[in-house]
Amino acid sequence: MKTRHLITSSILALGLAPLSNAATINIDYGNGTLHTGTAVAADLGTTWNGFTADAVTDAALVDSINNATSVTLTKGASLNHNSETGTANDLMQDYLHNGNAAITTQTVTFGGLVANGQYELILYGLGDASDQWTDFAVDAANGGAAASTTGGARDTIASPDNYVTLNATADGSGNLTYTWGRNIATYHGHNGLQLTAIPEPSSAALLGGLLALSAVMVRRR
Repeated sequence: MKTRHLITSSILALGLAPLSNAATINIDYGNGTLHTGTAVAADLGTTWNGFTADAVTDAALVDSINNATSVTLTKGASLNHNSETGTANDLMQDYLHNGNAAITTQTVTFGGLVANGQYELILYGLGDASDQWTDFAVDAANGGAAASTTGGARDTIASPDNYVTLNATADGSGNLTYTWGRNIATYHGHNGLQLTAIPEPSSAALLGGLLALSAVMVRRR
């Protein structure tokens, strides 16, 4: 009995890889209807943080099951666009953009992450036409990964048509920065994103071992 309780306590203590007490953080950009439901990330939570074109500094975020976290978001001002037809859902229906002109890219920074932690960014980016795709890049201090959506149909969520996945590493202060946009005279939409912690191999292996041992003990009872 004591051993079983110890295993259960160890599993609860490990949990999933920490995202400052959050498994996944969902963000829906734009001034349309806030998305509720799942998207591409392997996460069943349905809560999304909504942000319009206004600049924000250290805005507090909740995770996908509406738990408060220590993670914050800082971003500059841009423009809104919404109520597009022929889209997959409320996530893709509205978006931020930099205007129909060639201007600099926008910067988004997360704070309060696990120092030097590994993260997956799923970045959604497509305007209301197939040529309004978006360039995304993680800051060099966070690994420097980069990719672009390619445009295409708006009635389904598909990669690389309207989303890309980038891996990134938070810096020693728990900050992670990425940029989005296109230095070209056309809209380049950013619909939203999902940020998920990547388990460290040692933690994942230990958690798997504890789960397997727990299953053996249950069969022996």
